[in-house]
Amino acid sequence: MMRLFVFALALAVLASSAAASNYTQTFTLSGGLPFCSQCGSDGEYACSNGIGQFKDDFRVMDPLPFRPLDSTGDVANNVIVQVYGAFSCDTQIGMVEVDFNDVPLNVFITKPTDSCACGSCDPVLTFQGYFPSGFPDYNYGGANIVHLSMATSYICVNRIEVTIGSGKPLYPGLKSKVVSWTFSSSTNYKVCQGLGYSSTSLQGRFKDPLPDNSILVLAESDIFGSYFCSSTSSNTALSARLQDTSVDSETVQNNGKGCSGTYICDGAVRLSNSVLYQGGWPGYNLGGDNVLSIRSSPYSSRIGKAALYLYYYTFSSKEEMDQHLLTHGHELV
Repeated sequence: MMRLFVFALALAVLASSAAASNYTQTFTLSGGLPFCSQCGSDGEYACSNGIGQFKDDFRVMDPLPFRPLDSTGDVANNVIVQVYGAFSCDTQIGMVEVDFNDVPLNVFITKPTDSCACGSCDPVLTFQGYFPSGFPDYNYGGANIVHLSMATSYICVNRIEVTIGSGKPLYPGLKSKVVSWTFSSSTNYKVCQGLGYSSTSLQGRFKDPLPDNSILVLAESDIFGSYFCSSTSSNTALSARLQDTSVDSETVQNNGKGCSGTYICDGAVRLSNSVLYQGGWPGYNLGGDNVLSIRSSPYSSRIGKAALYLYYYTFSSKEEMDQHLLTHGHELV
């Protein structure tokens, strides 16, 4: 079954933990026309075409209690961003994306409804990133950035609500980094905010971002694209490999949308089999170049973006790390 970001499920997971806490911050835009409203009071909105005081970056201060850098206590593990407003204001199909720091939460297609007429309010757009072992590159004790981007059509926003959830990490002691790509091709397609690369396989190359004296223990990936480019396929199998080791594979059921249209996006698919390598990820080049390989079968998909999440453990010294690797090799946990 396709592992999309299922908001109700993730919230239920948080609610089931006695240690879980949620903190919400609200950012209301202003400067709209004094006789007009979009999901709020008159004038309390702004549009990306220049009406009002529109902004696309929002500084979200870490609301969690003080957490020492070496802490293995509660971590930020769930971020929900809800956008209230009216979308696709110029009668074109549009796309809206939200990133939290460098983590892409999701990309949604928006379709014109009331052309952002005064008093109109489209259904809320809800973006979520749930990471049981801690949100990648989260800035504890400081500011985190929510970035709102759109393509092909302008939007009007009343407010953005950001909820940060915290709880005990699934794997205490692990930290994480994110690496992301936007893929492009010579086509005119716009796929999940990228230009879209249509293929049965593609690669993202990157240089190891882990700090010194660290080993990579776990990897996960989010793929953003349109996955049903053949009318004869009932489903699509997506898979990812980091170096030559599997991250995961997932079968995506056909949603009937296909790959037709200039602006397309089926949203995010999470690839994670939760295999931990206590002796380090097999074949991973610490300090060197690495490759994430993505495959679509039996037919091609159009992939617009991808993100790779690297979970690592840092030792107190190189000597300690070398002794650990000598003892454990590439053992599974």
